[in-house]
Amino acid sequence: MTPKRPESPSEFHYRAFALPLRSSFPLPGLAPAAAEPEPLSVQLAADSHIERLWSGADDEPVWVTAIDGRPYTMALGREGDYLMTYGRDARFLLSPDLRELRCSPARPTEAGWRRFLLDTVLWSASLLNGVELMHASAVRGEAGVTAFAAFSGGGKTSLARKLMRRGACFFADDIVAFPPSSDELRAHPAPALMNLPRHNAGHDRVGDMLARFPGEDWVAVPGAAREPDRLTAVCLLRRLPGAGLALRRLRPTVLDLLPFALGFPHLRARLHQRFVLFAQLAEEVPVYELSAPPDASPGSLADLVEPLVLGPDRRERAA
Repeated sequence: MTPKRPESPSEFHYRAFALPLRSSFPLPGLAPAAAEPEPLSVQLAADSHIERLWSGADDEPVWVTAIDGRPYTMALGREGDYLMTYGRDARFLLSPDLRELRCSPARPTEAGWRRFLLDTVLWSASLLNGVELMHASAVRGEAGVTAFAAFSGGGKTSLARKLMRRGACFFADDIVAFPPSSDELRAHPAPALMNLPRHNAGHDRVGDMLARFPGEDWVAVPGAAREPDRLTAVCLLRRLPGAGLALRRLRPTVLDLLPFALGFPHLRARLHQRFVLFAQLAEEVPVYELSAPPDASPGSLADLVEPLVLGPDRRERAA
């Protein structure tokens, strides 16, 4: 029997996107958690060390895009490892067994690479480890979790923020996680972090400022949900010119929800699992269409969905 490795006092245990983590450095927005078997080990590494470990790639990158104005690539190595390159700011190497994540920031004290780690890198690692993800913000009320699915720029974060001011609990800013399970479907929270537009005042009512970036602020949200919970509603937020402000319940199929599922093209073996899970969502969870014109205020949207989130008898309003 292999002896258990002694735990270092400098290790930090968390959960994010349904993935247990063991980090060699503290991560904002994550509450301490009990140590779990087979966590993802997150550690700092020199760029030269990543160069030695990286198995190299023969094919085109899995994902090429731009995030925060920086080029981003995720490449699949010959041995099954993944190299994620975030401009010149940082590189991240996920081991072939998907259990070790090495981080090599160009400037370790800066907040930008940590924000990218706690967002894109960690949800990518979660997805690669078998967790299914929905592109949605979410808040928790007394009955459970309500998710607001929309594409980027649809206003889902602003809506969640408005509902939090009315008494809801933060659950996710952009990604809701669903690990595959034969038991009851449970939503898992994201890190308690939000990216808020700079022109919106009142961050002190939502969270604690971590860093400022061009056009937006990165804040940590106190009192956020930390445990998985039952999903009680999904609202598909659709802003269209000429649309009326309305909330109506749908008779959904899996095809209504799949556009909001995240996945990588090379994971074709996962398509069946993703289809089954989102079909279960469509069958078991009430799904609504929340339509609004592009200029509708977050408050007007919150007025419609507040009974879903906080219950029909809840009348508390922000001052």
